Amino acid sequence: MLSLGSGMLGYGAKKEGLLAEFSLSLYSLSEARNWQLLLSSFSVFATATYFFTLRAYIGTKRNRKAK
Repeated sequence: MLSLGSGMLGYGAKKEGLLAEFSLSLYSLSEARNWQLLLSSFSVFATATYFFTLRAYIGTKRNRKAK
């Protein structure tokens, strides 16, 4: 099963890809043995989201300084 974070990176953050990966993760919520996998995929997703948000924020900050 692909993790949510690798789905985001693999699909280029397209909404369809994220929704497919998210529903796949929700499906495996019912299986108790996949809790570790879900936690790791969530942490990968959170890290990727933080990285892209931080990169966008730094980019806008640089653009404001240039003007």
